[in-house]
Amino acid sequence: MSNIFEQLKEPFKPDEIQWRIGQKSKDGKKATVMAYMDSRAVQERLDSVVGPENWRVEYSSVDLGQIGNKDIKGFICSLSIKIDDNWLTRQDGAGCTDFEPLKGGISDAFKRAASSFGIGRYLYALPLQWVPIDNYGKFKIPSLPLWAMPKGTITANSTTEVTAQNNISPSADSTQTKICFTLGKYRGTAVSDLKDLSYLEWVVDKSNFSDEVKSEATKVLSTKSVDNGNDISKPKAEQFEPVKPPCDFPAFSGIENEEPF
Repeated sequence: MSNIFEQLKEPFKPDEIQWRIGQKSKDGKKATVMAYMDSRAVQERLDSVVGPENWRVEYSSVDLGQIGNKDIKGFICSLSIKIDDNWLTRQDGAGCTDFEPLKGGISDAFKRAASSFGIGRYLYALPLQWVPIDNYGKFKIPSLPLWAMPKGTITANSTTEVTAQNNISPSADSTQTKICFTLGKYRGTAVSDLKDLSYLEWVVDKSNFSDEVKSEATKVLSTKSVDNGNDISKPKAEQFEPVKPPCDFPAFSGIENEEPF
């Protein structure tokens, strides 16, 4: 059994990994990039390790009603793998995405459930990398460290885990960066640009976001309070239910916070 899990945890080939922009520098010329896995790559991994007949997946929909003006809906994925004549099942969930909600929600739930078996989980440990971006948000895909490459991989810079470009930090004239959400429905959005005050209030009072994000959200709420002439910096308790928005959708596998994928 241990050998199966080791095979499932093996890194993907670089061309099976996709990237998205995370946090941008103030001048918009550089950004951090986050790696995530494609659902088809996960399916191929399951087929090759346990066989197409030895894994199955089931989905159930979740409707948490409305929070603010938004309908909170998503999916729970139950991924089962047959090992030694026994079926092992693990679950995880994700909210519907803004673009292609049905497809996006199902795909994200599937990938999170797969991560509970170790597939692609190493992507969480990739170092933060700054890369130059153009006016259209395009960037050169960064090199992966050797430990995040399949066994036996040989690269031109095999003596250096990360290329010089991947270690670039914002220059002195752009060290002030906007703090962005790296998870959830506002992933990639600067906290200071967000107009959803209910969500910001939830971030401050109930979320598991970093102190940096919470501090930035508090500043935004304070600013809005002054602008509107109302004290909204402290959310009213009755406005919040113990239901979380899709940004921190319940991690049924026990993995806290959402994947970078």
